[in-house]
Amino acid sequence: MSKLFAGIVAALIGLFFCAPLLAESYVFFQNNTSFPIQVNTSQSGSHALAEVAWWGKDGIIAPWQKESNVFWVNRNKGIKNGKTYLFTVSLSAGTDTIRFLVNIKGWPVGSGMKFALEAPNSKPKWYHDKEFHEATFMLNGKLVTAKFAAYNTRTAYSDITLVLHELQPYPTNPIDLINPDVINILSYNIYMLTPPLAFTNQETRAEVIPGYVHGYDAIIFSEAFYNSARTTLLEGLAPEYPYHTHVLNNSETIEDGGVIIVSRWPIEFTNQMIYNNCQGEDCFASKGVMYAQINKLGRRYHLFGTHMQAWKSGEKVSVRQEQFQQIKQFIGEQHIPKGEPILIGGDLNVDKIENKADEYCRMLSTLQVNEPAYCPYPYTCNGLTNYYCSETAPPEYLDYILPFSINGATPLKATNQVRILRAIEDKLWNIFDLSDHFSVCGRFVFPAVTLADYNANNLLNPLCLNTPQPETPNTATLLNRFTQYMNSLHNQGDTLMTAIAANLEQYFNSGTVSLLTDAGTLADTAAIKQQLRMLQQQGNVLLMMQPSLLPVAPLRGQ
Repeated sequence: MSKLFAGIVAALIGLFFCAPLLAESYVFFQNNTSFPIQVNTSQSGSHALAEVAWWGKDGIIAPWQKESNVFWVNRNKGIKNGKTYLFTVSLSAGTDTIRFLVNIKGWPVGSGMKFALEAPNSKPKWYHDKEFHEATFMLNGKLVTAKFAAYNTRTAYSDITLVLHELQPYPTNPIDLINPDVINILSYNIYMLTPPLAFTNQETRAEVIPGYVHGYDAIIFSEAFYNSARTTLLEGLAPEYPYHTHVLNNSETIEDGGVIIVSRWPIEFTNQMIYNNCQGEDCFASKGVMYAQINKLGRRYHLFGTHMQAWKSGEKVSVRQEQFQQIKQFIGEQHIPKGEPILIGGDLNVDKIENKADEYCRMLSTLQVNEPAYCPYPYTCNGLTNYYCSETAPPEYLDYILPFSINGATPLKATNQVRILRAIEDKLWNIFDLSDHFSVCGRFVFPAVTLADYNANNLLNPLCLNTPQPETPNTATLLNRFTQYMNSLHNQGDTLMTAIAANLEQYFNSGTVSLLTDAGTLADTAAIKQQLRMLQQQGNVLLMMQPSLLPVAPLRGQ
């Protein structure tokens, strides 16, 4: 017993002397929204702690700003036994405010801490644990989730991470899905190097990414090197994107090219080209171009995805110039009929911000592409807002989707929008970012093609394209064209494509009446998830397909 008593005394003495060094707590805030958050911190209650013993931020947290300290307190200095100290971190956007509350109570030795979230129309519930807690509500006119958890750093449950996460930062326009003259393409470098080159949560991110890339016509992935993670990714994407190319590959290199294209619509065939020249570590991978011919509701789009030579030295810039020439030559070799849109996308590794050696301008000229309108966020790589990027490296803009300008299919509108995709799943907590690059969405509106134009080029399925349409056509007219196209596929015996078309029509006809009343109405990610849930409930054949049966377009030359 004497040894036990001595041990207890020693522990208490150690706690007493060490507590002043360890008894600090922080609240870190991460802004996963597209709008700024005003932060104000205050102390209230009958017992006030001296200013030297605590600090709170008063200022603005920028959109997408990664984790930053908004509150600190010394839980030993000035804390009196039995007394309670209440601190409030207020987070405001527009006319809305939520509050994160921290309650500290003095003990004979040290202190205890509990915390709570006060969200709109709800009472705070106090916690003192390491579990995840969350609430979803409207803030600044947007649907957001606040999620938080404490974790051990210096003492038990000493620090807290609080995240405000916007659920639909990039709402999908469902009218685009049934308009063959509009195409939305996502370019995404997903940073999935094969271990042991990197250990960056590849498998976990591959599981999560499909939940954040809804609503596109096709996606160009680059750096999808890791075979296991790529398989997981394709399986997760299959319900919405049942078509995909092979991964860009050349058996002569250690690593494949990491470029793969997935599509909501049939990929009629593909081709690939491996670059002749490379520098440095890039030579270990099969870098080149993957080509996919996509048929969206009867209109063909020609998509070229690539990942070009990295880095900015003079030698690397020269290699990229050679690669641009190869891309242009490769496009010409496909003998694409005049009037069919051609799009070039991926990680082009040309920084339009620095524009070293006028490289960005030379890229546009060499490829003979139109410069799109760039939407506000100016970087695709930025260490100040991305967990996987170095904070000391200058921000860059490296990823694009560009429309070819000399094939007689110039878009009426062409935009590139950087899209910051963040996750708040438990298994990615305190990481949040899904890659070291941000994704880029290219939206292109092309002139409608008449039946005569299509017949002149021997194209198939002109039924839904026989009437020129304005950029935002009448919804009923689009649905009529869509139904005609679906019927034509059924008559041709294209079972899988008919199923996809039927799913889309059901999406519009079931629970989306309000959307159809206005062709410009936007649907959010939740609506897309509703579509997928509906398909699962119906036991649709697409969702029962095994990964090994997923349609892969034939590769020319194989």
